[in-house]
Amino acid sequence: VEVKEQTMKSVELPTPRPFLSWMAQKPQYRKHITDLLGSAPVNLVDPFLGSGGFLFNLSRAQMVKSAIINDVHSDLILSYRMIKECPDLIIRELMDPMYIYKPTAFKKIRATDPSGLNSVKKAARHIYLSNCVGGDVKYDIGGRFTGTFDLTYAGRHKRDLNINNIRSVSQVLQQCEIFNKDFPEIVSMTKPGDFLFLDPPNISYHPSIPHMDFYKFTEEQFRKLHESTLIAHENGVLFALALEPREFHIRLWKDFKFILLKGPDLSSGFFCRENKLRALIIHNYPDVDPVVTKPLYAYSQ
Repeated sequence: VEVKEQTMKSVELPTPRPFLSWMAQKPQYRKHITDLLGSAPVNLVDPFLGSGGFLFNLSRAQMVKSAIINDVHSDLILSYRMIKECPDLIIRELMDPMYIYKPTAFKKIRATDPSGLNSVKKAARHIYLSNCVGGDVKYDIGGRFTGTFDLTYAGRHKRDLNINNIRSVSQVLQQCEIFNKDFPEIVSMTKPGDFLFLDPPNISYHPSIPHMDFYKFTEEQFRKLHESTLIAHENGVLFALALEPREFHIRLWKDFKFILLKGPDLSSGFFCRENKLRALIIHNYPDVDPVVTKPLYAYSQ
């Protein structure tokens, strides 16, 4: 399949949106956090990038002056770097018929050893596999991809690769510094006046499961995150933290302001069900009531 080489300024590009499925997305938070920011563009620091939903949301509103983006998942970050540096090579690779969204093709590509692939092919493999499993990306202790084909998610992609969206994403990424580090190192890069957006994985009570799960945190990791937010706050950094509304989180960040969102489809856990809570936003923005309870927005990414 031939893909014409085009400069990103030669066509009118659509507004950028996430280019892959992601298990841990929390789009319902974004409207409330954007309200905290007002209308002024920000220097964004995002240590838990994931699908980049918040970055692209701010970019669509032209609210990003610069950005530091990061994720601990090395294949994910490689995908961002390749889309930033060579979007047309990624498009050409993903247009290959081998990437058709069917179980047989999925199993064949999943079985491919990524160590023998160049960076473009490795990034394309990750994008394809992530979209086939609905973002539920898991690796065994040997580093092998173990996700299973999900017809519901894969059916959304099929062969209609959104070429211009990848070019739009590439355009946004030109103003981003991209890292693959642990979150404390990224938080330490913040400067006074920066906006630190924190959307960490949900808490895990099963740390002994024998696979690498990039979407689960332990309580100890949350305590480390709490220490990082304290340091950022003392250095004049503005932050917003999107979390499950667990009592553990509220106790840990009790000295900061928070917004409780109520709504249907309640989170698991007695504390959430008893209080009819759906989401929790913790922040240090001035001139905002310390505790605000709001209905959940039906907000689309």
